[in-house]
Amino acid sequence: MGVRGIGWHRLRHAIEAEVLLGIPRSIIVVHLGSIDLVNYSVLQIRNIMDREFRYLRAAFPTCLLIWIDILPRRTWPGAANVKAVDNKRRRINRLGRKLVMAAAHGDVLSCDIQQEDGLFRPDGIHLNDVGLEFYLDSLRDTIIKHC
Repeated sequence: MGVRGIGWHRLRHAIEAEVLLGIPRSIIVVHLGSIDLVNYSVLQIRNIMDREFRYLRAAFPTCLLIWIDILPRRTWPGAANVKAVDNKRRRINRLGRKLVMAAAHGDVLSCDIQQEDGLFRPDGIHLNDVGLEFYLDSLRDTIIKHC
């Protein structure tokens, strides 16, 4: 299941039905929060992430949880200072890695994708076909490593 454009505040709502129905999950991939970087402080995001990772661990205790770093962007819609948002992105990525690796059944995927690599669409936000293939290959390799 994937939800496009989801932020931290909508994560729980997106998966609560599955939790209530007892639908088992063996892997949860967490790649979200880029939208939150413009709208919330690092402290606010940190508090939300901490709460939501505790929830995921309680709801899916044996599930493999994979954190994927938020990718860099050339532009951050709504941001006055792109460099400040990118610094916040790096801090949140470090926090996400730490939270996922703090408990059993966690892994981290840090895709080596930079704006200069030519892997983004002209909007500077979304990956182009080659970038998406690179991204998905990296995710596949991470999942296979645990099977």
